[in-house]
Amino acid sequence: MANTDESDKVRSFVAIELDVHLSAALRELQGRLQRAPLARLGRWVSPEGIHLTLKFLGNVPTDRVPELEQALRRACARIASFPIGIAGLGCFPSLQRPRVLWVGVEEPTGSLQHLYSAVEHELERAGFRPEDRPFTPHLTLARIHDHATNRERAEFGAWVREQAIDRVGAMEVREVCLMRSVLRPGGAVYSRLATVPLQAGEGESG
Repeated sequence: MANTDESDKVRSFVAIELDVHLSAALRELQGRLQRAPLARLGRWVSPEGIHLTLKFLGNVPTDRVPELEQALRRACARIASFPIGIAGLGCFPSLQRPRVLWVGVEEPTGSLQHLYSAVEHELERAGFRPEDRPFTPHLTLARIHDHATNRERAEFGAWVREQAIDRVGAMEVREVCLMRSVLRPGGAVYSRLATVPLQAGEGESG
């Protein structure tokens, strides 16, 4: 098989994009958190670049985009729109050695997990390896600078543990997007490759 030129590939992922109200709420939350002295340890994500990632695909040939869109349409075919809420802070991989600061995503009915599983199933059929970690829905707020010391990381994690973050906001999930990510010196730039709607009425909830 002939190798595909890198210029004929697109760095892509599957995600739920946030509505303007939730993006504004996250901007306000980040503004509050950034006033703390330890906030200097983080590279803060622009609210416009925050999204709920369901599956990172990596560099895929551009001619596979229609195939991926059809896979997402099959995944979304029996799933109704559902609400999500945003609340609570956490860190990956742990509060003791944080590398990523996130805010949690709440969806108690199980629809989000069902959507994730359906997307995983259809993309595995398309040749993408399934994730080997449990799905932990979250929105990344900041990434800790590489130069942060272990002590600074521990202090940052302790600060995060002390934050009482009630529900930040909520939105209705009505569609799933196949996204393109272009890496720039100032950060990644995102655009939609395809948009797949969920069902407007009652669908399958798991």
